[in-house]
Amino acid sequence: MKKKIVSLALVASLLALVIVGGTLAYFTDTENATNTFVIGNVDITLTESSWTAPEAAVPGFTYAKNPVITNTGTNDAYVRLKVTIDNYGDFVAAGVTDLRTMLQGVNTEVWTAIAEPAVSGDTVTYTYTYNTILVGSADPAAATAALFTGVQIPGTFDNADMQTLRPSFNINVVAEAIQAEGFAHVTTAFAAYDAQAATGSDMDGDAYLEEIVVTP
Repeated sequence: MKKKIVSLALVASLLALVIVGGTLAYFTDTENATNTFVIGNVDITLTESSWTAPEAAVPGFTYAKNPVITNTGTNDAYVRLKVTIDNYGDFVAAGVTDLRTMLQGVNTEVWTAIAEPAVSGDTVTYTYTYNTILVGSADPAAATAALFTGVQIPGTFDNADMQTLRPSFNINVVAEAIQAEGFAHVTTAFAAYDAQAATGSDMDGDAYLEEIVVTP
């Protein structure tokens, strides 16, 4: 009799397990988060609103030239200007070794000159970095102050010195920009710029080539 009771109790227990097992349910949910990344860009323009090429440049006279960079892209950027002057050897022979003295009205409050110029063949390049980040989003205010306001052939040049510069010499101004995001300082930013440029990667830059014609 006891065996039957035990057996019946076991059957009832198994049935209970089957019923409970068949009705188990869990609260579940699934959520999905999608983040959209809007692709930005770095884009600049270089303008010189006051430049007028002289027909015949003379020593000691300042010719208006005012290079300005505007950030027309969506990303904040560090910017710099490179000023390359040719006929470097002729200037040196005439006693002028630092051609930065030809750049008049240099705005040293917002532009910083790299200490060492780069000499290549008969050209010398002077580099200036802008001290603050140039904001993006095509903000009308996102423009630098002019690096300088004019160019002057040294007033000490005589007829013989001017003859060495004939028929002309060139000043080439190049603007360069790199994203500000990810860099704590303009120096480290342009170190990365130069490293990328050295690999032959596509770089963003605008250039103005101006010619100054000289006569005795």
